[in-house]
Amino acid sequence: MIIIKIMGGLTSQMHKYALGRVLSLKYNVPLKLDLTWFDNPKSDTPWEYQLDYFNINATIATVSEIKKLKGNNLFNRIARKIEKFFSIRIYKKSYINKSFISISDFHKLKSDIYLDGEWNGFKYFEDYQDTIKNELTLKRGSSINIQNTIKELKSSDNSVFLHIRRGDYLSNKNAAAFHAKCSLDYYYKAIQIVKEKIDNPIFYIFSDDILWVKKNFVINESCRFMEKNQNFEDLLLMSYCKHGITANSGFSLMAGWLNQNKDKMIIVPQTWVNDDRININILNSLEQDNFTIIR
Repeated sequence: MIIIKIMGGLTSQMHKYALGRVLSLKYNVPLKLDLTWFDNPKSDTPWEYQLDYFNINATIATVSEIKKLKGNNLFNRIARKIEKFFSIRIYKKSYINKSFISISDFHKLKSDIYLDGEWNGFKYFEDYQDTIKNELTLKRGSSINIQNTIKELKSSDNSVFLHIRRGDYLSNKNAAAFHAKCSLDYYYKAIQIVKEKIDNPIFYIFSDDILWVKKNFVINESCRFMEKNQNFEDLLLMSYCKHGITANSGFSLMAGWLNQNKDKMIIVPQTWVNDDRININILNSLEQDNFTIIR
């Protein structure tokens, strides 16, 4: 049995699900989700559990199942302090609490574990990416407007999503201190790169602050501002664009990865967070043939 702790926003939930699902497929064991974080989220930004919108293959872990693999919470808190100050790891062997785990260490994980941590990138999913992508599709019927837009995007050879993340990156002081902010110059440079490689691109612009974007983002190319959709609908629509320009956000990055176009070009920013060490780890995890990293 694999249990993974689900927390955070939509794409954080999707990424964690995918990690757990890879191990459940590898060992042919059930995947179970620990959703207790949503009972008392330790986050300045309120997030809702949203994986129910997708065709996931997992069930909810019970309290007893979590305790069996994770162990005692008090012991784990003490263990974290010992590891932090003395670099001695005394966690229960079935409890994995480690961020930025390497690919080699990930593949050494066993078939009966509880996963709790943050991981970046999509290299973990390479062996099972087709299954993961099929499961991270919406299971409920989309509106006529969404269906029509999907048809439009599928029939286009030059559609490019452009995602501008603002929201809690500005309004939440803790998030703002941690996350860097993509400058408009980054987007203008990305647009030029796209124009050099794609004839007559059409830019589909997504944002959690679309009114600000309309007022401040000057674009002289063919474009369409995407409005009044649910966040999971925006992510789905971005994934149907042939190419993409992401923000420093897992939201548009996930959409770029889900994109099924074999010739896709996904442009991503070089600066993701204000912590240089973490930023390097993130960039290392994003190295893929169809990802172009720019300032």
